[in-house]
Amino acid sequence: MSFILNLIGDLKPLCINVKDSPIQTIGDLKYYVEKTYGISRDEQKISTYSGKYFKNEDKLITSIGPQHDFQITNLSVSVLGGKGGFGSMLRAQGGKMSSKKTTNVESCRDLQGRRLKTINEATKLVEYLNKESERKRKRKEEIDKKIEEGLKVPSKKRHRFDDMEYFENHDKIMENIKGAVSQACSKGIQKNKGKGKEKAKEKEVKSLALW
Repeated sequence: MSFILNLIGDLKPLCINVKDSPIQTIGDLKYYVEKTYGISRDEQKISTYSGKYFKNEDKLITSIGPQHDFQITNLSVSVLGGKGGFGSMLRAQGGKMSSKKTTNVESCRDLQGRRLKTINEATKLVEYLNKESERKRKRKEEIDKKIEEGLKVPSKKRHRFDDMEYFENHDKIMENIKGAVSQACSKGIQKNKGKGKEKAKEKEVKSLALW
């Protein structure tokens, strides 16, 4: 039967064979640890994994029990406390934390263990899929409307111009242009007639010269 004691720090565990060892009580074990490792007996605390502390008069073989072959324990050292006031600090911090109210509960879980964020996202996805047909219908209506607007012939807008002064000036300018063109044409005709007479006279003179 073995009594195993996990020491503090990097020290290796201490294994004691209860039947053959002179160490039979917790007090003897503390004395051995003090002598070997220099840890004071008054500061040593030996406990099981469940947190039960042993007394100095407790026997090692009794702690193991008749139905087990070994007992694993831990060695801890008592540490001096501070000046106090830790409880008041906790109460003050608790008041500050309670004053900060939050509405974000998505990290919480329901009774089935699912996160509320996952449930909300799944609900939103279902609603989105249910409205897919409606979104397709609206998209098709928008496309059909654009096609109809593109096929329509744009109507020509007629603007009425009622500036009488502009019309009078326009008529005067057109008359002046017609008069100038007619004068130019008459002068050109007269010049062509004069040149034709001169050419006829030259032909007659040439013919008389030949005779």
